[in-house]
Amino acid sequence: MSTFRLHVVTPMRDFYSGEVEYVSVETPDGREGFLSGALPRVAVLSAGVIEVKTSVIKTRIICGDGLVSVMPSGVTVLSEHCRFEGDEVEVDERPAHDDSVKLAKTKLATSIKNIRKRKGTDVK
Repeated sequence: MSTFRLHVVTPMRDFYSGEVEYVSVETPDGREGFLSGALPRVAVLSAGVIEVKTSVIKTRIICGDGLVSVMPSGVTVLSEHCRFEGDEVEVDERPAHDDSVKLAKTKLATSIKNIRKRKGTDVK
């Protein structure tokens, strides 16, 4: 399967960068997934889970609101804050302006995902 460059950026740092086969994100209109060669576009990113698949691993990133840019050179995700699923929220990962509402939305999305996983209704 063809790969493309994924770059996830927060105000605090470059969070993730690498060659991936597939990425999907939450948008206000639902989940959108991208493969190599996806049509260029810009979309709003909703707080939730970014699913990343490479030839060897599947990674889930919990993120806040932001933007997604799909270009021929790859996909760039700009988010207020990110963390890998299962990691605790670190103080230095909070946005510089400490937007507690968006941080709470990220925690809520994580909690809902964990509840669904326990009930067996989580779709992978």
